[in-house]
Amino acid sequence: MPKAKGLDDTTQADAEIVAHGWTVGKVLGEGAFGKVKFVTRASDGQQAACKIIAKPTDLKKMKLIDMEYKIMKNMDHPYIVKCFDAYDTDKHVFLFLELMEGGELFDEIVKMGKFTEGMAASLTYHCLQALNYMHSRGIIHRDLKPENMLLAKKGDHRAVKLTDFGLSKMLDEQSSIMKTPCGTPGYVAPEVISKPAGGYSKAVDVWSMGVITYILLCGFPPFYADNDAQLFAKIKKAEYKFLRPYWDPISEDAKKFIRSMLVVNVADRATIDELLLHPWLAKVAQEDRASREQESSRASQEESDLKANASYNLKQTEEALALQVKRINVTMNVNKAKRSFMKLLSSSTRRSDPDKSSTRRTDQSGGSGERASIIPEEVGSEASATTPASAEPGKAAARKAKLAQAAEKEEARRTALTAGDERSAEHIDVQVQSDVGAKGAGCNCVLM
Repeated sequence: MPKAKGLDDTTQADAEIVAHGWTVGKVLGEGAFGKVKFVTRASDGQQAACKIIAKPTDLKKMKLIDMEYKIMKNMDHPYIVKCFDAYDTDKHVFLFLELMEGGELFDEIVKMGKFTEGMAASLTYHCLQALNYMHSRGIIHRDLKPENMLLAKKGDHRAVKLTDFGLSKMLDEQSSIMKTPCGTPGYVAPEVISKPAGGYSKAVDVWSMGVITYILLCGFPPFYADNDAQLFAKIKKAEYKFLRPYWDPISEDAKKFIRSMLVVNVADRATIDELLLHPWLAKVAQEDRASREQESSRASQEESDLKANASYNLKQTEEALALQVKRINVTMNVNKAKRSFMKLLSSSTRRSDPDKSSTRRTDQSGGSGERASIIPEEVGSEASATTPASAEPGKAAARKAKLAQAAEKEEARRTALTAGDERSAEHIDVQVQSDVGAKGAGCNCVLM
């Protein structure tokens, strides 16, 4: 997005954030790199902390920013700050990071003075897990310190996460050694200061975690001096003490844990895998395993419940569909029965009407009234004598009464079919067939 005329850098950055689909809120922090602002994604309401980095003209610095972007986008761990989105413009690089409302671990240390052993062990264990995850992917932090560890919520020391990968390095398969000296003086490993010809490895992160653990337990750093030269001299010799009375209440296991990390010789320095099995972290490790097992069990139970609900819902759906099909079949049978009955009724009515029968016979004999009149009167008289006129209406009335009775039974049958009572329907059907077949108009039609 080209810079609009008359806009300052802050306004321009805000406009670029908005153009990318986020709304801009208050400033959360500032540093040498730029600002961090509270933002909200318009599409789904996701809140984040937007790290706004002014694009450097120096290519080396730009490479560091690119490296931070790549590292954060490719990591997914519960104790590493997530990166939701990232993009760059002509003037800025924007990293949309997980919102950590608890602030820096450094401020919490200043506020509390020191942590209890249990709190320090828990925090250290989780940070080592995050480092182990990073190292397994060839990523070295190189600038671990309390300022680069954030709390998800104020006062919640269980959810401390690593952040700020501006000095981090992503190693390739051909190289596991770094040579560029970097880091923060009080936390930097001795091999970084000494600049050995062979460079340094991921063990520098273990040293830095040793310094941080020391600070958590007593409230001050193991190495301090009036200037950097004196400070570096102490670091290169691992010259530190567990000063009394500050360290008197601290367990020997905690001291051994720190001693195994603050070792000058890299070959003798504990690895992260060894530290995660250290006796000082045994209780935390056990609690963590129990928590993960509980979470796994809960997730498994939720999955089982979902499957059970899905199976139950499927069964209900199948039953509902079967009922619907049955109702459709019943309706079709009722309609079919109705059509058969109406056909029977129509046929019986035609048979019971002597005038229409006479007319039909007349039409069949010639189709005209004149041809009907040539029938000898004797024949007509004989027919009248055989079937008295007074008897025909009575028979017709009886037939109609029987048909009406059959109609009522058909209606009862239809009601039984609709209600799903097939046995009652079959019984009524037999009665209708019997009545109509035996006493109707001599029709052998059967209702289906």
